[in-house]
Amino acid sequence: MSFWSIKFTDSHTEKLPSGVGLRLTGISLIIENENENQNENQNENQNENQNQNQNQNQNQNQNQNQNQNQNENENINQNQNEIQNQNEIENENKENKEKSDYAFIEIQTKNYRVPLATLRPNICTNFKTNLFFMSKTKIKFNVWKTNSTFIINLMGYYIPIEEEEEEEDLK
Repeated sequence: MSFWSIKFTDSHTEKLPSGVGLRLTGISLIIENENENQNENQNENQNENQNQNQNQNQNQNQNQNQNQNQNENENINQNQNEIQNQNEIENENKENKEKSDYAFIEIQTKNYRVPLATLRPNICTNFKTNLFFMSKTKIKFNVWKTNSTFIINLMGYYIPIEEEEEEEDLK
C-alpha cells in the first residue's frame, strides 16, 4: 500500500509512470483556510480601532457639549460616517469569507471526470474508492471556489501492467 500527500491551491496534475496502473483505494481531503486567520486579525484590529474611536468620540463629545451645538452635529455626522465605513468593511469581510468557505473537487482524466466532494475548511473528508487508472494516465485534481491551500492524501497501490509493444510494419 502506498501513500501520497499533495498540497496545492488551484489544480494539480499527476502523471502515472509507464508499466504500472494505479488502484486508488482511499482519499483524504483537507482545506487549510488561510483567510480565516487574516479575517480574525482584521476583526480584532477593527474592534480595537472602534474602541479607540469610541473613547476619542466620548472625549470629544464632552468637550463639545460645553461648546456649541454645531460641534455636536459634526460629531453625529462623523459617527454616522464611521458606522457606514465599518458596515462596508464588515460586508467585504463576509463576502471574502463566503468565497473561501468551501471547495468542490473532482478527478479528471482524458476520458472522464469523477466528482469527489464539496469541502469545508479544516475538515478532513475521508472516503474509500475503487478507482483504477492505467499507466501513463494524467490525473488532474480540480478545485473551485477557494482561496485556501488544498491538501489531498491518496492511498493506493501500483499494479504492474504488461504494455503491448507496438509492432513495426515491415515494408
